[in-house]
Amino acid sequence: MMELNSIWSIAAVTYTLAGVMTVGLGWAIRRWAPRGRETSLLLGALLTLALHYGVLATDAFLHAGGAAQAPFTLWSGAGQTLSTFTWMLVCLFLLTVVKRLHAPEPPDRSLTWMVVLVTGGMSAIAMFLFGRVAQDFWSGAPVDTIQLHLAR
Repeated sequence: MMELNSIWSIAAVTYTLAGVMTVGLGWAIRRWAPRGRETSLLLGALLTLALHYGVLATDAFLHAGGAAQAPFTLWSGAGQTLSTFTWMLVCLFLLTVVKRLHAPEPPDRSLTWMVVLVTGGMSAIAMFLFGRVAQDFWSGAPVDTIQLHLAR
């Protein structure tokens, strides 16, 4: 069985490579795709995905180097928050694609509002929880309190 430090080192490298590949894919899409709402949402999702990988790579580097002892850090909380933003943008991208495919007759308004409300609500909750953790961190709250909020 591998040591935990080795696993963190592998995670750090793979997250970094995934972030670089995501930026490369986004650059290729930006270069060749037609400009429009769909492309902007897709590029936004790829940008937040690259940030997500970068934040998780930082978290893995901290764990591999021994600088972070706690299982959850502020970096991992930021990574999870960025993950919800990525999925929100992907859902909105898919919604705009569906709208374009049904251009003469747009999809039902309830579908549009349901997607917007659910993805927006999910992102708002994630941002609220991460903001609460960040506030605890900067106000000097005990480590146990921060860990409790990060574990949610």
